[in-house]
Amino acid sequence: MGEGMNIDQFVVEANRLARAVTELKEGEGSPMAFWHGQGPTGHPIITFWYQDRWLELHADEDAGYVVSVKEPRHAGIPLVGSLKDSMPPIDTVFRFGSSDVGTYLAEHGWQRDWPYNSNFRHDAAQQYEELWMSQCPMYSNTVVAVIGGWNFPWPDSDWEECSEMELVLWTLRDAEPWIEVFRDDSHWVVKQRNT
Repeated sequence: MGEGMNIDQFVVEANRLARAVTELKEGEGSPMAFWHGQGPTGHPIITFWYQDRWLELHADEDAGYVVSVKEPRHAGIPLVGSLKDSMPPIDTVFRFGSSDVGTYLAEHGWQRDWPYNSNFRHDAAQQYEELWMSQCPMYSNTVVAVIGGWNFPWPDSDWEECSEMELVLWTLRDAEPWIEVFRDDSHWVVKQRNT
C-alpha cells in the first residue's frame, strides 16, 4: 500500500472498522426517542430506547447520569431512528487500521497514536477526512442525537480511552455542550463537551 495509499484503500479500512449507528431525527414513524432539550436541572434531556428498555439522560452544569424508566416521557419531540454505518474518524483508521496502514504511516514519518492534523501531508488522508466529515452527524443540521457509532475526536485527548468503551448516545441538538454517554462494563460514563 505504502506511498500509493489512496482514498479507496482508506474507505476499505474504514468499512472494516465501521460501527452501526442509529441517527435520531424528527420525522414520521415509531419514535425511538423523545427530545426534551437542555432544560433546568432535574429534567431529562432525552428519553431513548436502548437494548429493549427506555432510558433517560439527565445533566447539569458539572455532571450527567442515566436512569431506566418504565415509560418514555411523551412530552418531548418524538424522534425516529435511521440505521446506518458509522465511518470512523481518521484517528481510528490510523490507530486500528491494518498493517498496511502502519506501513503507510511509517513512510510518512507518522506514528499510529499521533492525532491527524495538517502536518500530515498526503492527499488520501485529507480526502478521507473530508469524506468522514461529510457523513459525520456532528456536521448535520437534521440529526438530533445518535445511538451507537464512533466517538468524536475531541481535542481534550481522551479519544483513545473513550473509543475502547461503547458509545451509547451522543446529543447534537442545543449544543454546546454536546453530551456523550458511554457504557464501560456495567456502568455509565457521561461526558459533556465544550469547544
